[in-house]
Amino acid sequence: MSVTGEGGDRGRGASRRAWLARVILLLVVVVVAASYGSFVRRTGVFPHRVASSAERWGWRTWERIKFRSEGRPSGRWAEARGPAASRELTDAEQDELEALMTLGYVSGSKPASDDGGVTYIDPERVYDGYNLYTSGHAAEALLLDMNGRTLHRWSMRFLDVWPDYEGPGRDHANKVWRRVHLYDNGDILAIFENVGIVKLDSESTLLWSHAGGEHHDLDVADDGSIYVIQHEKRVVPRVHAYQPVSEDFIAILEPDGKLRKRLSILEAFERSDYRAVLESMSRWGDILHTNTIEILDGSRAGDCPAFRKGNVLICVRQLDTIAVVDMEEGKVVWALTGRWRLQHQPTFIPGGNMLIFNNRAGLDAHGEPMSAVLEFDPLTQETYWTYDGNMPGGLYSPTCGSCERLPNGNTLITETDNGRAIEVTPAGRVVWEFINPKRAGKDDQLIASLYEVIRIPPDARLDWMSGD
Repeated sequence: MSVTGEGGDRGRGASRRAWLARVILLLVVVVVAASYGSFVRRTGVFPHRVASSAERWGWRTWERIKFRSEGRPSGRWAEARGPAASRELTDAEQDELEALMTLGYVSGSKPASDDGGVTYIDPERVYDGYNLYTSGHAAEALLLDMNGRTLHRWSMRFLDVWPDYEGPGRDHANKVWRRVHLYDNGDILAIFENVGIVKLDSESTLLWSHAGGEHHDLDVADDGSIYVIQHEKRVVPRVHAYQPVSEDFIAILEPDGKLRKRLSILEAFERSDYRAVLESMSRWGDILHTNTIEILDGSRAGDCPAFRKGNVLICVRQLDTIAVVDMEEGKVVWALTGRWRLQHQPTFIPGGNMLIFNNRAGLDAHGEPMSAVLEFDPLTQETYWTYDGNMPGGLYSPTCGSCERLPNGNTLITETDNGRAIEVTPAGRVVWEFINPKRAGKDDQLIASLYEVIRIPPDARLDWMSGD
């Protein structure tokens, strides 16, 4: 009996070892497959071309089916969130809530309102002025008062600018304005995403256009020069031997729209001390996805020479990196990664700190993805202020998003994908909320992306307005 038992134990032991060996082999296969998949994605070796083509075809097919079934219009739209509880808390409720939040006991997310326009305003705490915004519903910009009343509108159809355009970017998503700049006389610059930039007068008469693949953002220098981000799809052999990639450039245009200078952002990194940032760069598709450009005023040049006046701050989404480019030297002179992913709109604020919209800030207390706006010192990375998805009202935009520090210390935040903008106090209290009134689809279940809301100061010149 004892011999038989020992044999049975040995058999069971052998069976367990065989089972364990199979599990280990399976884990090894999974790890190797995942590693090779990552290697394929970065280097473009076989079967990357076949897989990426199949993926793009699948997504295009799905989007066509989805758009047709929903009757979705051209532009950029998302599912509207449910009814809101827009009521402002009383002082006692707010104090209690803020005290509880410091202990980690309370968090939540307030869904956007079904009502469009300004859903809440605290006249005593907001920074007064006007609101200029662009939206995924149409190629136009709207100027509103603080209560949401439309004061002025600029618009220009894509085909009225480029009737014979057949290049890349001629699709439904790019027939809207991504970003605008308002001049004191009522003229406006507007970007048709991935196609070009236009300048209109206050009556929406076209003054000039430039089709250079402009996208995402622009800034205007004191001398009237226009700084824009451009992209070009081309083969860059050192990135990928045969497959075109989307390469980003910083371009400087004359005030009349003529190109003065163009600098490859890829080359600016390659010739700098920060070239190691490119080690995580993909070898296909949109390799950088630069989404912000800001001309530095030199206010922190004494702390860091890279921040001298005239250098350019950019945001490289795909590398989770912000950087400063010296346009004269043609290279990156400062770069930083930090507590942000797929970020947007880094901007210097008075005092020398920076704001940034961190699109993927982690999970809120309910396990849902959230975004955050951070104020931090760019040299020490010390964080001084945060507004995130755990605050009353919540915050999440997987793409886009913007932030602006107002003169009274409040912060204006655009939650693009939810079609929402809020103004919050340093204590995190919402004192103004705007929900994009542009809706579409069955039962208005779609809300247009709110690209950016810009607060125009109350003393701004508006004598050019036609009174519409």
